[in-house]
Amino acid sequence: MQSMDLATLRKINAEEVPTPPHLRAIIHNKQSSCLIGYQGQIAKHITVNLGVRFQVYETERSKWGRLVSTRGYPEALGKTWYYCAKQLISSFREHFELKKGFGIDFVFPSFLIDFFLSTGEFDYITRNTAISILVKHDCLMRSTERVVRILTRNKDEASLNQFKTAVYLLALAVQKNITLAMCAPGNVFYKEDPEDPLWKYCHVREINDIFFDGSSSQRTNDDEKVPHTV
Repeated sequence: MQSMDLATLRKINAEEVPTPPHLRAIIHNKQSSCLIGYQGQIAKHITVNLGVRFQVYETERSKWGRLVSTRGYPEALGKTWYYCAKQLISSFREHFELKKGFGIDFVFPSFLIDFFLSTGEFDYITRNTAISILVKHDCLMRSTERVVRILTRNKDEASLNQFKTAVYLLALAVQKNITLAMCAPGNVFYKEDPEDPLWKYCHVREINDIFFDGSSSQRTNDDEKVPHTV
């Protein structure tokens, strides 16, 4: 597909009817099984009851992570990833007991991430929730995509509801810029290779990574309230 300049993409995006956005994430190999369920029952539940297209990709001999793809409207995506968070925490209690909070590593084109950084989108999300956001500086292997991690301070119900709202706001931002998300100039989507060092990429903080600390963010004033409660 021929790439277009930013002005053209924005014009096309403004003229389009809202399209359900994609949110992709990288999940630990062993943990991803609880999002599929016996004979695919969990994945089917998400598709049928939450109205989201849901797929866990399988990469043979993958050392650490698997890509999970979700497509739906922002409210449904917020509920889906809230449900996935509950599934992961309840299915792997011993693992998550060692962690104070909970996080998901979402994958976006670097061009879209830079656009969100320039418009203050990540800062807006942290100011409207107690959620923190880590934006990776380096791209994933063989791609022009990077990870954006959504992090909670705790794993209680209030924190997970804030996580749901943060995912909703992120999905809403992607939907509003759907053409940028799908047709970013020169974008190369990440395709997993079993030898990719995903654990190191996702969990080792680099000096140029950007961190938005939700725990110290000021709440927005009355003019900037979250546009919708999920």
